[in-house]
Amino acid sequence: LNNNELFTIEDSRLDERFYNNPLVTEDPNVVFYAGAPLVTSEGLSLGTLCVMDNKPKKLTTVQQKAMKVLSNKVISLFELKKANLLLEKKNFELEEQRIELEMFANVAAHDIKSPLNNICGLTEVLIEDYEDVLDGEVKELLDLVNISSNSLKNLVDGILNHSKTSSI
Repeated sequence: LNNNELFTIEDSRLDERFYNNPLVTEDPNVVFYAGAPLVTSEGLSLGTLCVMDNKPKKLTTVQQKAMKVLSNKVISLFELKKANLLLEKKNFELEEQRIELEMFANVAAHDIKSPLNNICGLTEVLIEDYEDVLDGEVKELLDLVNISSNSLKNLVDGILNHSKTSSI
């Protein structure tokens, strides 16, 4: 009933709550019982850490403190296990998201590279094949388009390379 205190029965055969309990009257013949509550930091009662004997007993102050310390340690281990499971789940989710993002980056980069290659190729053709009919300003603009397209293509290549090397 009290989440912070030990529950102790020194002799269950003499306790009106338990004297006719099958665990007392039959095997395993529990006479002594001490239970330390296992309560999470959120206040959730999980059960008890208990000791039993078939002879009457009385716990010393040191033994009572030891049971409280052990019950706190059990709760700490449960909560650590829960935190680790949540962390593993989150890491799994993040890994799935990373893989999806990498696949998206690869598809997007390849989809961008194809038109960029066309732009680069077409501007080079225009510059080389129509050099005689293009005036200086048009040649300058085509050079800028070609330089910008090649810069963007190099940037996309860099993203693809980074994506490949960071996933290794």
